[in-house]
Amino acid sequence: MYDNWVFNKWETPLSAVGALELQRLTDCNGFLEIVCEDLESSAPHLWIVIFQSAIGYRSLGESFRNQLWKEWDINQYGRTVYVENSDFLLALVKEPVTENLRHFMIVTRDDVIEVLSVPDPQIIEL
Repeated sequence: MYDNWVFNKWETPLSAVGALELQRLTDCNGFLEIVCEDLESSAPHLWIVIFQSAIGYRSLGESFRNQLWKEWDINQYGRTVYVENSDFLLALVKEPVTENLRHFMIVTRDDVIEVLSVPDPQIIEL
């Protein structure tokens, strides 16, 4: 499934967090908001990732992504990447409204959140 996927490092404040956990995923009024927490921080350390025009998304428990871990190197890519040539992305790129569409991934301790979006999301530290 992941044979043709090309992972690209997406530098974000979440990239190097050791124990990142998904706290909330909200799809409301065309916005997709993802709240993540750094569990290794002594005080609550939260970020909100806001996709202003998410065309599609999926969130799966990481235990259902066994094949992904054969291709993924967290030390090389970190917890946030964008993907080229994914089946998720290629299914939509032929649509006229998807010019410059990107496939983003946020990998937490227990979840893999994938989002198709234009433009890049905004990341705010809470």
